[in-house]
Amino acid sequence: MVRIHPTHLLSASALTLQLNPLKSVYKSKNAWFSEWSNRSVSSDDVQNAIAIYTVAGQPSITDEDGRGVLLLGDTKIRKQPALLLNFGTATAHDIQEASERALAEIQGAQRRRLQYRQGRRIPGLTYQAVKGTGSILSDDRWSPMFNDSFMMAGIHAGHDFHLAEDLFEPQTKDRSFPTPKARWQYFFKNNIDMFWAGFPRVFARECVGLHAANYQPHFNDHGLFFTSTQPNPSFTYPQYLDAIDQSGITNGIERQVVQTIGQFLFGSPSALT
Repeated sequence: MVRIHPTHLLSASALTLQLNPLKSVYKSKNAWFSEWSNRSVSSDDVQNAIAIYTVAGQPSITDEDGRGVLLLGDTKIRKQPALLLNFGTATAHDIQEASERALAEIQGAQRRRLQYRQGRRIPGLTYQAVKGTGSILSDDRWSPMFNDSFMMAGIHAGHDFHLAEDLFEPQTKDRSFPTPKARWQYFFKNNIDMFWAGFPRVFARECVGLHAANYQPHFNDHGLFFTSTQPNPSFTYPQYLDAIDQSGITNGIERQVVQTIGQFLFGSPSALT
């Protein structure tokens, strides 16, 4: 059984040594990120990335094998009350948008989780506050470096990554497929904008990072998740960024990006074309 081991996580000083030399690299390779358009990537960006790394490294949710659980998906997953209640947000500062912060309160997710925490709990489960060490990345200091640090923490600690996608079931339930893998291949071919929507999506970046860190996809009729056989604290930010470059994401080469994802998920560069 694999358990969360904080010793697999890098120290703040080790992270700083990796990230400081990459500040200009992050800016030059992420021209689409408007926050950096008129300023340099700063030491504050590095400290923000370290903060979310620390949070994501020890999520409050674990799976049946004791691995931490981190959720991947479109921004809409931050706005689904059921996910907020059950998984909470990985937040180092504040939840990303005002509407999402309000949703956590309006839907009662925060209140209900705090009630569980104070004693009215489902047997066997411990509920933390919605905002904190949950599984859904939501933070108002988000940046590409920040997102990569969320992923790097999970990779270093050997956490599982689960895709949260509510369109999969309605779009595939009335069709017959020989395997769950074939079902997912059909879904992704018909929703290629999850990876490319005139530009590379963040989920494509995350898949490339997981592939480079030797994670494997697992398909079933209800979900898709990614696992590693062991924590990988030796995987570095430069390795992550090199994989992003080689995938075609940095230069915005759609065909190359789609082929890279097809190889990772289905073992063939033509799987999604």
